[in-house]
Amino acid sequence: MLLDADCETVADALVIAAGGDYCPDVARLCLGETAVIICADGGIVACRALGLRPDYLIGDLDSAPAPLVDWACDAGAEILRYPAAKDQTDLELAMERAVALGARRLAVTGATGGRIDHTLANIDVLMGFAHRLERIVAVENRGELIFLAGADRVATIRGRAGDTVSLIPGCGDARGVTTTGLHYRLLDEDLRYGTARGVSNYMTEPIAYVKMGSGELLVVHMPS
Repeated sequence: MLLDADCETVADALVIAAGGDYCPDVARLCLGETAVIICADGGIVACRALGLRPDYLIGDLDSAPAPLVDWACDAGAEILRYPAAKDQTDLELAMERAVALGARRLAVTGATGGRIDHTLANIDVLMGFAHRLERIVAVENRGELIFLAGADRVATIRGRAGDTVSLIPGCGDARGVTTTGLHYRLLDEDLRYGTARGVSNYMTEPIAYVKMGSGELLVVHMPS
C-alpha cells in the first residue's frame, strides 16, 4: 500500500485503536515529522509493538495492560482515564482529542479486525469525523479506507494496477461521483445508498482518483 506522500495529505495525527488489524508501516507511510500519536485504550499494545512513542493514552483503560500504561507514562504520554460507563467509545474520545489539538489530517490504524460491532461502529464514527476534517484514512494491514463526506471531496489512491477498489455509499447517496484510473469508470454519477454497484472495481494505473460532488462515500483500497 502506498499512500500520499505530499505535504497536503500526510497525517498530522495518528490514532491507534484496539481493533487488531494494524498496519506495521503506518508511521513510514503517512505520518508527518510532528504528528501527534494518540492511543485509544488497548491501542497502546500496538503502539509499543510498532516502535512508536505515544503522546496520549485515552480511555477507560480496561484493555490497556498495566505495564504498558506505566511505560506510556514514563515515555511522557499524557494519560486521560475515563469511567467505563460512558456515552463515547475510546476511539471517539481519542478522535475528539486529536481534533481539539488542531489536527486536520488524521490517520487511524486498528479500527477494524476486532469485534464486528466495534468495526461497524468505528467505521460509522470515522465517517462522522470526515465531515469535520480535511482528510481521514484508516490504514489497516489489509488495505486502506478513505472517508469522504461533504461537498467536492477527492480521494487519491496510490497503489498498483490490479489493486481492488470498492466505493460504498455512507448514510444516503453519494452524488456526482467521477473516477479516474479505475477499470469501471464513473462520470458524474450517483451511487445509491443500499446498493453495491461500486464494489470490486480495480486500478488500471498506479494512481487513481475518486471525486464526489456531495454526500458520503467510503473508498476501500485493497492491494493485490
